[in-house]
Amino acid sequence: MKVSFITLQEADGGILERLPLVFDVAEGLSLCSFLQERGVGRNDIETLIAEKAVCIFGVTCGLNDVLHEGDRVEILDRLHFNPMESRRRRANHKKHPPKRRRRLARPSSPP
Repeated sequence: MKVSFITLQEADGGILERLPLVFDVAEGLSLCSFLQERGVGRNDIETLIAEKAVCIFGVTCGLNDVLHEGDRVEILDRLHFNPMESRRRRANHKKHPPKRRRRLARPSSPP
């Protein structure tokens, strides 16, 4: 069966513009085994899974998830912020905009 694989790198700027690599793999292969075949160490895989950086078609998955025909395995950047918290801050900012500072009068220069 064919499975595609792509990694998001810092130089990509958060956008996947490259085509994924396609691999022919055995039926019933787990995500962990697939990544090990690609040269990713077991400890690195566990770290990536814990950081929710490994996905199949953008959906986070576990070590023992079985790959299916046509799946696309993605290794993404770790999130540097919580998207839900960012949405809350933006919504709160719209409800309660910051108070504008009053400009102080400039001292007049002596004649």
